[in-house]
Amino acid sequence: MTAKINDNYYALLYVVTRDLIYRIKQKIKDFQYIHKSKSLKEKLRDIEFVYMHSIIFDIAKLFGATKSDKIGLKQFKNISPKKSKDKLTELEKSYGDIFLKISNNRNRIIAHINISNKNAYFNMGFSIEEINKKIADCKNSAYFDPNDSFIERLKNLKAKNRDNERYSPSDFLIDIPRIEKFLNEFTLIIDEVNIYYCKK
Repeated sequence: MTAKINDNYYALLYVVTRDLIYRIKQKIKDFQYIHKSKSLKEKLRDIEFVYMHSIIFDIAKLFGATKSDKIGLKQFKNISPKKSKDKLTELEKSYGDIFLKISNNRNRIIAHINISNKNAYFNMGFSIEEINKKIADCKNSAYFDPNDSFIERLKNLKAKNRDNERYSPSDFLIDIPRIEKFLNEFTLIIDEVNIYYCKK
């Protein structure tokens, strides 16, 4: 069966490729620069988190974290020929773990004020890498007391699984190569779909 072009196809193509994907890539470059800049982080203390959360929100839009999102991967699947649709399905599977983690972070960042809810942002755990970083920071502090039980309490903040990890800048940085790989692969499939319709 031949895929029929959607009335909103060109708007979808522009928003996803020229706006969302381009903007995510630019923000990733900014985030990497900010991560390395000690002086910038001292002047603007939350800048790393602001950029990270902004990227998380944009990626969540791209793969449709909510049913109200109308501008991402799912919409391209609906209008793609079978070959491209199969590639998009495979793409979803390949990056499913990152999609789920980003979706959970996005949902809980937005609803973080509801701290009584068991799914609240503040109830998310941390990766072992982030906990080790926090422990190292403690030990390097002038106020560190080796007898303090604070470090043991930090260890208890480890997430039960990756899906429930609250992103920190250090482990978001670890996921960036895979996020960029996804963006590049998605762009190639979008180009393929565009060529298909241009030939029609």
